[in-house]
Amino acid sequence: MKMMNQPRLLGIARLNEKGQLVIPKEAREYLGIGPGDRVLIAAAPFRKTIMIARPEDVEEQLQMMVANTEKTIVAMRKKLKK
Repeated sequence: MKMMNQPRLLGIARLNEKGQLVIPKEAREYLGIGPGDRVLIAAAPFRKTIMIARPEDVEEQLQMMVANTEKTIVAMRKKLKK
């Protein structure tokens, strides 16, 4: 999985008359996606923004977040017991 610290512009796309979107080549290469691959499209709840990602990458990121949260909770409980 590629990690990035800053947002990165990967191209600009235009919707066609059917509402279809072609993902720019640079974005496809960066995400490691190609014809027939599934992508997850999510909307940010507070902005008119979408995210396009491979479902397996999102799952991996969520698992890492859960693991880090569990570690933080354990560390907090240890400090509270002192």
